[in-house]
Amino acid sequence: MKKVLMGIIVLVILVTIMLFTYNYLLSEKLVEEFLQDLREGASFFEHPQHELLKELVELEIARELYVVSTKKGLKGTSAIIGLKKGEFEFTFTVERSVTDTSKTMNVHGIDIVNGIMIQKDENEENYLYVFKIDDNEVGLPSPHDFEINSGEVKRLVVIDGKIAALSPLDLVTIDKVMFFDGQSITGEKKGKFIFSKDIMRYGVEDGLYIGQKDIDLYLRNNIVVALVTREKFVPDTIRVLINDTGFKKIYHEEIVVSSTGTITVSSIEDGSILVAKDTLIKVNVDGNSTKLTIGQNEYSYNGRVYLTSEERIYFESIKRGAALNLKPGYRGSFEIYASENKLYLINEVALEQYLYGVVPSEMPVSFGLQALEIQSIAARTYAVNNIYSSRFRNYSAHVVDSVSSQVYNNTDEYQITNQAVDNTNGKIIKYLNKVIDAKFFSTSSGYTAKANEVWGFSDQFPGPEIPYLKSKAQGLMGRYSISNEQAFAAFIKDKSVVGFDSGSPFFRWEIKISEKQLRKSIEENLSNRFNADPNSVLTLEGDVFKILEISESPLGEIKELIIVKRGEGGNIMELEIVAKNGTYRILKEYNIRFTLRPICQEIPVEIHRKDGSILSNYSILPSAFVYFDQKYEDNKLTDIIIYGGGNGHGAGMSQYGVQGMLKAGYTKEDIISHYYENTQIFKLY
Repeated sequence: MKKVLMGIIVLVILVTIMLFTYNYLLSEKLVEEFLQDLREGASFFEHPQHELLKELVELEIARELYVVSTKKGLKGTSAIIGLKKGEFEFTFTVERSVTDTSKTMNVHGIDIVNGIMIQKDENEENYLYVFKIDDNEVGLPSPHDFEINSGEVKRLVVIDGKIAALSPLDLVTIDKVMFFDGQSITGEKKGKFIFSKDIMRYGVEDGLYIGQKDIDLYLRNNIVVALVTREKFVPDTIRVLINDTGFKKIYHEEIVVSSTGTITVSSIEDGSILVAKDTLIKVNVDGNSTKLTIGQNEYSYNGRVYLTSEERIYFESIKRGAALNLKPGYRGSFEIYASENKLYLINEVALEQYLYGVVPSEMPVSFGLQALEIQSIAARTYAVNNIYSSRFRNYSAHVVDSVSSQVYNNTDEYQITNQAVDNTNGKIIKYLNKVIDAKFFSTSSGYTAKANEVWGFSDQFPGPEIPYLKSKAQGLMGRYSISNEQAFAAFIKDKSVVGFDSGSPFFRWEIKISEKQLRKSIEENLSNRFNADPNSVLTLEGDVFKILEISESPLGEIKELIIVKRGEGGNIMELEIVAKNGTYRILKEYNIRFTLRPICQEIPVEIHRKDGSILSNYSILPSAFVYFDQKYEDNKLTDIIIYGGGNGHGAGMSQYGVQGMLKAGYTKEDIISHYYENTQIFKLY
């Protein structure tokens, strides 16, 4: 038995020695096979260092590699690999462990990285190049005197800590950014470029913005591996997406334009033509092509069409004003482009001139110069914040000209509003040295809303708190509580309340609407809000509210409106509509206000305001600071009296509140810090 056992042990030892010897000899052979594969451009797709090896092949460096020496040991085989560049030799190591069951050769001491050069120094033995690689400054020596200038991005072949060679990168300069996201960037003239997954960004500006100019892209195989901003971005020009008549759509089926001066029509591909003053230019769309008719001549463009003039540009096809009887004239230049059989119209204009069209559209001129100056600062701040966020980048714009941003060119310019803009030239509001999101609205109910209880962030509602947009009482003359539904009802019904906003006719208002009128309005609007914001229009299924398509007959009869949640200032955040055919939960004040629009074409719905005035079929519920007094007969809902206060979303600065505070003796600085807490006014330019 002992002999058998000893025999087995000896056999195991012999097999182990044979396998070790085979593996030992195989490792040495694999070095040559590995280099030969590299020289011949073989694929190493399964290799963990695939990208590095692939680039060595692409750079043809692999053809120049040779074995300097090999070393065999108990742990495996390693080889020193040489690369000759001029009179200098650079070496790195490949190795294979005997414990490695694969035939993979592992490479050490060579890397290929992108970096932007900061400076170059020379000593007796080497040149020292200081590069910024990722977020680190790295000094790399090399015996070579490379012709590199400070600020240039290079792809470096680094062997044993020294720069052995440079991998070529193609340089493209974007003249103006028209679109960007995490995957790509599109320039006005150069077109679209795809970012690499590990793109490196350098330069004087951290962000990317629509309209930004002169950005250097460094490309490898037509993919952007590095981006450099050369100039600090100054948001002194804004790009406005122009809606059609009545601000109904952000696109147009037809555009008719003229000017009191000569219009230059141009495109990047087709040059330019001059159009005499007062000549109509008709613009139509054919798929993704733009068709222009000027007199008897027709022109077709596949790219953007640019309109410029020394005088105002007017659009016969767009009507503005409360009665839609204003033909707006615009400063600045225009771009028209076609997409999916729709025309899009962008006004690029100096920021201060843009404000000439915003301030009178957003605040009554009768409020006076001081109020208009405060409005100018808030509107400028809001615009700059949107320029930086490039919110409408999908359309190559910063803002739209409607309430989705701030209303622009909906009335004529006035001397006093232009003066207010000029008096505050360049002034904006910052919080902790960052431009704030300067929300404003018409009238408060006596309390403002917390911004995060009005809007969400991504799919989160409430959103993250914004420290300078808080809920607070607005100069109320008396002690009021809104801590529960009964207290809020008493407050919102009380027409004797006095505060900063009590001079507004919308400070208190009342609507009486029948169940049939409200049902018709909800059924017309519920599916629209679901399509616009499906995460905020939920349907009860079993015991759970879910995201479900709205049926063709969602209500039947309304049984009850239930206020599920109010914000700190009293605004409704969540509303349940309980009906015969279904129960729905609506989140966010805008969805609630739009769903409960006080409109009925058969029997108009009236809003009775504090000053005795009556408005019919108002386009949206004025605010979400409301209380529902629901009337029943025989256990059936018949009518709802809506007691409300304020007009608008309720977060940030109240325009009527500004007027009230000025009358009470507050300064402009006091008022701005009241509505935007702990902020400061800065000069942008």
